[in-house]
Amino acid sequence: MQGHIWDNFSSDTYKDLPSVGVIRGLYNPVTPSDPISFELKGGGRGYYRTPTLVSVWATAPYFHNNSLGTYVKDPSVTGRMTAFSDGMEKLLWPEARLGVQSIMVTTTASRVTARDGSELDVPVGTPVKLIASVDPNQLVRLGQGGNWLTRLLGRIFEGKILWNGLIGINLAPDFIEDHGHTFGTDLPDEDKRALIEFIKTF
Repeated sequence: MQGHIWDNFSSDTYKDLPSVGVIRGLYNPVTPSDPISFELKGGGRGYYRTPTLVSVWATAPYFHNNSLGTYVKDPSVTGRMTAFSDGMEKLLWPEARLGVQSIMVTTTASRVTARDGSELDVPVGTPVKLIASVDPNQLVRLGQGGNWLTRLLGRIFEGKILWNGLIGINLAPDFIEDHGHTFGTDLPDEDKRALIEFIKTF
């Protein structure tokens, strides 16, 4: 992004890209019946420079966050082919993906301290991206995140105080880790299998 630390790693044409618009229907972990809408700013946000497919069989799991396919912790050819097969099948058959189960959540209660010294209590079960996708400078806007009243209200309303405060300043409120990229999912199963075999030759 313009003015950020890796500024020189992208072109001016990339930085001049317009907004992709509003993304609608993002899953809301707190109130699933109330999907999230999110408007992306311009300047390259919402665009990816995708890598080549050369040797894609050796680079699973997939997606920008490595969430598609099982990480087998085995760098051998056999291990990489196992991860490739799992990732490609989940790519072409989205119903095999984890979906809402892929949302990473906190497993212990914790506390985030903002630069101004204010504290934000994070209860168990909070989506990690709710905190990780917020500009740390913006945590100050939450004001008295760690005071006794907010903690009390957070317990009464099961964390919705925290949720409502952070969702408005979240830079990427898309919490399901393994969705998207549905190109090719409408192919017949036989063609999907043939495509997988073909990609192995790259």
